[in-house]
Amino acid sequence: INQYNITDDRETWYLELKEFANNNGYCPSVKEYNQNPSLYKGHIGDVCEIIRVSLTSLKESPDIYEIMQVYGYDRVVNRFNYFIENFD
Repeated sequence: INQYNITDDRETWYLELKEFANNNGYCPSVKEYNQNPSLYKGHIGDVCEIIRVSLTSLKESPDIYEIMQVYGYDRVVNRFNYFIENFD
């Protein structure tokens, strides 16, 4: 949550998400993950799914970046905090 910046463009947001994933034991590349799955907790797609579910309560949704832009910073942070508090 601390790294989320509502003003980031899509590319910057995704690069920061990949860095966050990598720093937390998730592979930033699905292809690389498939070559060495035992080295990681999961891959960037898994991180995206966690974000999607925490924001929408759905496993499938429109683009996460767009949802976050529509929701705005406060709503995104509130949803993440609710998810963390209730599903940790």
